[in-house]
Amino acid sequence: MRLPHIKALQKQGRAFGIRAKNLLDRYAHITYAARVAVALGIGVFGVGTVYAFAGAENLGALRSALLAAVSGSVVIQENPIVLSGISVEGEVVSARELALSVHTGGVIEETLRVGDSVDADGVILRLDDTDMRRLVRSAEISLAAARLSARLNASAAVSALSLDSATRNEASAQLGIALIEGHQEITGILPLLPDVVSGLSGMLYGGGGFGDESDYLMAHAGTIEADNEAISPLIARAGDEYIKAKRAYESAFALFHREPNPSDSERERLIITTHEMLQTLGNAFDATEELFSFIKKHRGSFGYAAPSVFEIYEESLANYSAQVRDQESIVGGTRSLVEAARAVLSGEASIEVSSPESAALEIQRAELALEEAQARLAYYELHAPFAGTIARLDKRAAQYVDDGETVALLVASEENVHITLMQGEAARVNVGTRVLVSVEGTDISVPGVVKEMDAVGKKDEDGIVVFEATISFPKPDDRLKPGMQVIVGFEMGSAE
Repeated sequence: MRLPHIKALQKQGRAFGIRAKNLLDRYAHITYAARVAVALGIGVFGVGTVYAFAGAENLGALRSALLAAVSGSVVIQENPIVLSGISVEGEVVSARELALSVHTGGVIEETLRVGDSVDADGVILRLDDTDMRRLVRSAEISLAAARLSARLNASAAVSALSLDSATRNEASAQLGIALIEGHQEITGILPLLPDVVSGLSGMLYGGGGFGDESDYLMAHAGTIEADNEAISPLIARAGDEYIKAKRAYESAFALFHREPNPSDSERERLIITTHEMLQTLGNAFDATEELFSFIKKHRGSFGYAAPSVFEIYEESLANYSAQVRDQESIVGGTRSLVEAARAVLSGEASIEVSSPESAALEIQRAELALEEAQARLAYYELHAPFAGTIARLDKRAAQYVDDGETVALLVASEENVHITLMQGEAARVNVGTRVLVSVEGTDISVPGVVKEMDAVGKKDEDGIVVFEATISFPKPDDRLKPGMQVIVGFEMGSAE
């Protein structure tokens, strides 16, 4: 084999190497797959060179054919980005994520599922707002009553017997609506009360599903009374108020079931009876809470630990009492409107006449109460602050949530890439620098831009100064998913 032939092969190899390097530098933006194709081309050329060394007669033809094959394997993108040589790994993250909490407690009525998309201000979760809607209606009725009373006062100031027809017509309409809606309200309230009355009885006298029968309040109070007679009036009041409440409840319940289709007068009587019953039941809870507070304080003064059931008592008293007071407010508002309308229609305008200023103030108070109730009603829906996807849901339908409890994680529909740059790399990168983000092993290659970058470096766990940066995408690619590991190449000498 001749030496000149070997030298010719070496010369051809050097020439190809220089041309291949120039080709790679020129098309530095090509995808990973294209680089592999170039490398394979070079390998093929090496094999071809060995073949030529072994006896190929037309080395120039072989070289030209291989260069053509290599050049043809490179797919050039439109608007090529020439990379600077900086290439770092990064992770795809959601552009924004937010843990969402409810603003009031209640039972979940319906909710989206994990993976569901939601628009900005879309409903993610809805709580059962039945009771709250009753409160809103009560506030509406109270406002109507205040306005009707204002008109009544204006008419009564002239003459108790000369009420204008418009006032009478308005009173008649308001009375009819109040009686019907009042009966509907009571239909929803009374079935809830057996558990309330039973719970109060269980706390005072045992039973009611509260566990240890020996830990009821009257038993503790009796033990304390032997040493401290100050508790005696509290025992008597709690017992008396409970008996009154139980009797009032039984009377209201019997009246409610007596006539399936009550007349207006029967509805009015039921509204008044139910309101008085709820007031009595509220007084019973107040007396029980006072007794419970004394018992806890007395035991604490002797260093006695509270029985575990006391925590249940405390929570139950707060919940039952709030429920009863809300219901009392609802029925009380209806009763006020009924009585005001009845006074107009009966010609009994000799009621106390307030000044126009006082009437206007009552209307203003009623308007504010209605606005507050409507605002509270809005809390029963959890809305998305931005468009995104439900990434996590901690509660399901029919479950109870507490006020302020976190229930979901919402992630934005767009993605960013987080990267870490060494200080030498950071010196060559600015906010606005364009990049090319690719996922190894795929054909994903997405242009992006440096959105944010640390102005001051920080040392990592190895003591090396690094800079955090965030990449955003002018044209997002749905194939990029949070959690993906990507390669970020930086454009040379260009920023938006």
